[in-house]
Amino acid sequence: MIKINKNNIKISIVIPIYDNNNYVKDCLHSLLNQTLKQIEIVCINYCSDDWLKYFAGKNEHFQVFSKKKSENIINIINGEYVTFINQEDFFHVYYF
Repeated sequence: MIKINKNNIKISIVIPIYDNNNYVKDCLHSLLNQTLKQIEIVCINYCSDDWLKYFAGKNEHFQVFSKKKSENIINIINGEYVTFINQEDFFHVYYF
Protein backbone atom coordinates (compact mmCIF):
# COMPACT_ATOMS: atom_id res chain seq x y z
CA MET A 1 0.00 0.00 0.00
CA ILE A 2 1.23 3.47 -0.88
CA LYS A 3 1.21 5.98 1.94
CA ILE A 4 -0.77 9.02 0.82
CA ASN A 5 1.25 12.21 0.86
CA LYS A 6 -0.42 15.44 -0.17
CA ASN A 7 2.57 16.19 -2.40
CA ASN A 8 2.20 13.04 -4.53
CA ILE A 9 -1.55 13.06 -5.22
CA LYS A 10 -2.18 12.83 -8.95
CA ILE A 11 -5.98 13.08 -9.09
CA SER A 12 -8.51 14.73 -6.79
CA ILE A 13 -11.98 13.25 -7.25
CA VAL A 14 -14.79 15.47 -6.02
CA ILE A 15 -18.19 13.90 -5.32
CA PRO A 16 -21.30 15.72 -4.07
CA ILE A 17 -23.21 13.32 -1.78
CA TYR A 18 -26.92 14.11 -1.59
CA ASP A 19 -28.40 11.01 -0.03
CA ASN A 20 -27.54 7.64 1.38
CA ASN A 21 -28.16 4.85 -1.08
CA ASN A 22 -26.37 1.73 -2.30
CA TYR A 23 -25.07 3.53 -5.38
CA VAL A 24 -23.01 5.89 -3.23
CA LYS A 25 -21.30 3.05 -1.41
CA ASP A 26 -20.68 1.21 -4.69
CA CYS A 27 -19.18 4.38 -6.14
CA LEU A 28 -16.85 4.87 -3.17
CA HIS A 29 -15.77 1.23 -3.16
CA SER A 30 -15.05 1.36 -6.89
CA LEU A 31 -12.79 4.36 -6.28
CA LEU A 32 -10.95 2.60 -3.47
CA ASN A 33 -10.21 -0.33 -5.77
CA GLN A 34 -8.43 1.77 -8.40
CA THR A 35 -4.96 0.67 -9.48
CA LEU A 36 -3.74 4.26 -9.17
CA LYS A 37 -3.36 4.84 -5.44
CA GLN A 38 -2.23 8.48 -5.57
CA ILE A 39 -5.81 9.77 -5.48
CA GLU A 40 -7.82 11.73 -2.98
CA ILE A 41 -11.57 11.45 -2.78
CA VAL A 42 -13.25 14.65 -1.64
CA CYS A 43 -16.88 14.16 -0.62
CA ILE A 44 -19.10 17.20 -0.29
CA ASN A 45 -21.73 16.13 2.21
CA TYR A 46 -25.20 17.55 1.55
CA CYS A 47 -26.85 15.00 3.84
CA SER A 48 -26.32 14.51 7.54
CA ASP A 49 -25.66 10.78 7.65
CA ASP A 50 -22.83 9.67 9.89
CA TRP A 51 -21.96 6.68 7.69
CA LEU A 52 -19.98 8.93 5.31
CA LYS A 53 -17.80 10.26 8.13
CA TYR A 54 -17.33 6.73 9.43
CA PHE A 55 -16.40 5.48 5.95
CA ALA A 56 -13.96 8.34 5.46
CA GLY A 57 -12.41 7.80 8.88
CA LYS A 58 -11.44 4.28 7.85
CA ASN A 59 -9.48 5.37 4.77
CA GLU A 60 -6.77 7.98 4.25
CA HIS A 61 -7.88 8.66 0.66
CA PHE A 62 -11.05 10.40 1.84
CA GLN A 63 -11.84 13.91 2.93
CA VAL A 64 -15.39 14.90 3.88
CA PHE A 65 -16.62 18.48 3.92
CA SER A 66 -20.03 19.84 4.74
CA LYS A 67 -21.92 21.93 2.22
CA LYS A 68 -20.96 25.10 4.09
CA LYS A 69 -17.22 24.56 3.67
CA SER A 70 -17.38 23.39 0.06
CA GLU A 71 -17.55 26.88 -1.41
CA ASN A 72 -13.75 27.06 -1.76
CA ILE A 73 -13.23 23.49 -2.93
CA ILE A 74 -10.37 24.44 -5.25
CA ASN A 75 -8.40 25.66 -2.24
CA ILE A 76 -8.65 22.37 -0.36
CA ILE A 77 -7.90 19.80 -3.07
CA ASN A 78 -4.34 18.56 -3.46
CA GLY A 79 -4.26 16.70 -6.77
CA GLU A 80 -2.37 17.63 -9.88
CA TYR A 81 -5.64 17.04 -11.77
CA VAL A 82 -9.24 17.30 -10.61
CA THR A 83 -12.40 15.57 -11.75
CA PHE A 84 -16.00 15.90 -10.61
CA ILE A 85 -18.22 12.82 -10.60
CA ASN A 86 -21.75 11.89 -9.56
CA GLN A 87 -22.55 9.72 -6.56
CA GLU A 88 -24.14 7.08 -8.82
CA ASP A 89 -21.01 6.59 -10.95
CA PHE A 90 -19.16 3.30 -10.82
CA PHE A 91 -15.61 2.91 -12.14
CA HIS A 92 -13.68 0.01 -13.55
CA VAL A 93 -10.54 -0.81 -11.56
CA TYR A 94 -8.29 0.66 -14.28
CA TYR A 95 -10.27 3.87 -14.84
CA PHE A 96 -7.88 6.10 -12.91
